[in-house]
Amino acid sequence: MRIIKTLLLLLTVNVSLFALTTIQELRYESGISIYGQIGIVELFLEENNDRNTYKITVKTTSTGIVKYLTNNRIDTFISEGTINNGTYLPSKFTRKTSKNNYKKLRTYLFDYANQTVQKTEVISRLKIKTIFEPISVSFTQKEELIKEIKEENIDFERNDFLSLYLNLVKGNLKYGKVPYVDMKEKDELIFVKENLFEVHKNHREDTYFVEMTPDEDSAFFKQVTSLGISFYGDAYIKKIHQKSRIFD
Repeated sequence: MRIIKTLLLLLTVNVSLFALTTIQELRYESGISIYGQIGIVELFLEENNDRNTYKITVKTTSTGIVKYLTNNRIDTFISEGTINNGTYLPSKFTRKTSKNNYKKLRTYLFDYANQTVQKTEVISRLKIKTIFEPISVSFTQKEELIKEIKEENIDFERNDFLSLYLNLVKGNLKYGKVPYVDMKEKDELIFVKENLFEVHKNHREDTYFVEMTPDEDSAFFKQVTSLGISFYGDAYIKKIHQKSRIFD
């Protein structure tokens, strides 16, 4: 029996090492201690071990009263790039925000040769336009799509919001300030110690800690708690579902 268990273990390890693609799908509940659940977080990670590439997608959806207060806000983050000796190097980072009659798309392209990042921002709004009809002596309303596009080169950083976490898991981050693309100029993120971050908002007007509970079953976390984020209580994200797949 022991020999059979050993063979099964070796077989599992070999499949994991030589499989071309591994996919992890996770679902989290997000909330605040005084209110309970306020949203759902869906996470999808695909790694191709043959091409050494990755793509991670995170989608956050508000629920309940928060969904109403935020005008049905949905945020989607996508990081894709290469894996070099265990380090995740993003080549493209995308952040999408959608609310009622409003969409914002931000795209970041990483240029490692020139040490620059090209940022493109597209904002789309649906504006209600009132038109007077002289023949019928009445007013009608018509939806008009307004789109704004802005492009610029910004300071180079080696991480985006998602690759930052993947590199944390692999032990690629150093203690101290951790910059990343798309961070607000007024904010700071400090890697204090293993699985613990200190967050400063609005030039340190607000400070709180983010603590991660590792998950032995995946490359992600079991729970993340933001301590002292507001007088409503601690914010949290906890795993409620997980599914993994391996393709040869």
